[in-house]
Amino acid sequence: MPPQNQEQGQQKGRVKFPSVENLATKISGKLNEEIASGNEIGAFTIALMMAAAKDVMDLSYLTLIGLIQGIPIVGQAIAVVIAPLKIAVGLLLTLSLQYFLFRKGFLKKLKVRVYYWIFGFLFDNLPAFDALPIQSLMVIVAWRTVRKRAGNAREKLKQIKGRSEAELQQIYRDLVLGGSSLDQ
Repeated sequence: MPPQNQEQGQQKGRVKFPSVENLATKISGKLNEEIASGNEIGAFTIALMMAAAKDVMDLSYLTLIGLIQGIPIVGQAIAVVIAPLKIAVGLLLTLSLQYFLFRKGFLKKLKVRVYYWIFGFLFDNLPAFDALPIQSLMVIVAWRTVRKRAGNAREKLKQIKGRSEAELQQIYRDLVLGGSSLDQ
């Protein structure tokens, strides 16, 4: 067999797992499809459950590892097996949530962006703060922001009748771009 055919034959027997990033992209895409179809509550409920699962996983991992490592040999072996699993599942949940939340526009305001990077990124990765429900809080803030923007958009749509073209362009900028450049 030529070398190329040997490689193909060896690869046929392997099980291919999708990458964590591909799975996260698919999950966030499905959540965005739900919102596009008008099921905002369902999409954010799922996102909130994912965030809660991540936060509970972080807290339980700290507790579990503390208890298991006290068992000689077996406890350390279990901890070695659990750690990569926790990292993979945590990465999947975190990436899915980040891809989903970045498309919601709640990070357009500088104050919210600063809070996100301080609490959601820096503190969530520190051991002492790992037990805080930061992911859940970020989903709740995003949900609140989306609901507020949707309410503002509905109000503007009610007032759209009889507007000039300049006013309509300003409404379009507010809805699509999230406001003027001064807001960002």
